[in-house]
Amino acid sequence: MSHDHHREAVDWKLNGVRVIRGDQLDTNTPQTPGMNRAAAINLARVGAQKIWAGTVNIHANAKTGAHHHGALESVIYVVRGKARMRWGDKLEYVAEAAAGDFIFVPPYVPHQEINASADETLECVLVRSDNEAVVVNLEIEATEQPQAVYWVDPIHARPNPALGVFSVSGGNSAYGAARNAATIMPIPWACQRWIALWSAASALPNRRHGNRCRSLTGCTRLRAPTTRRST
Repeated sequence: MSHDHHREAVDWKLNGVRVIRGDQLDTNTPQTPGMNRAAAINLARVGAQKIWAGTVNIHANAKTGAHHHGALESVIYVVRGKARMRWGDKLEYVAEAAAGDFIFVPPYVPHQEINASADETLECVLVRSDNEAVVVNLEIEATEQPQAVYWVDPIHARPNPALGVFSVSGGNSAYGAARNAATIMPIPWACQRWIALWSAASALPNRRHGNRCRSLTGCTRLRAPTTRRST
C-alpha cells in the first residue's frame, strides 16, 4: 500500500513546478561590492524550504570584496567567462574555473570572486543550502602572492603550469609565482572511501591500479587504499 494513501489532496497547479523567467529575477538580495546577485529561487518567491538559487555577474577585470556565507554551503556553476577564486584567512589560496566548471564553497570560508578576463563579463549560477541568502562581508588584508591549489584525485591529474593550464590575461606576476608554489588539495574522507570502492570495482589489480594513480598524479599518497574482507 502506498504511504501517500492517507495524505490530503494537494493542488499541484498552485504547489507544483515553478518556472522563473530570466527577466524576472529579484536583485533585492544581500550584495557584495564588485558583483551583482539576483535571486530566482528562495522562500519568499517560490516557498523553497532548503535551497536558494540565483545568478551572479562580475564585470570584466573586476573583483568582489572578501566575504563568507555563514553555515551555508554554496555551489557556483560558471556559465560564461573565467572565474578566479581566492580564499583563506588572508585570501592566500587561489584556483581558476572556466565555463562549464563547478565551484564548491564550504561554510564560513572567507573567499573572493575575481573575473579573470579583461574583456568578458563573468556569468555564473549560484545555489546555496538554505532558503535565504546569507552574506557576511569581511575586511581582509590579502596576501600579495596567493598559492595555487589544484584538486587532484585518481582520475584528475595535477595540471602542468608549464603547459599554460592557468594562463592569465595581462600577465599577473603574483599569480605566476603562485603557480610555481602550487600545492595539492588533501582528499576528504568521503573521497577516500569513494577511491576505495572504485579500486575494488576495477578490473585492474590493486597494485597495478596504484601505479596508474601515480602515473596520473605523480603523488603516491593518492594510491587507492586496499580493502579488507572480514573473516
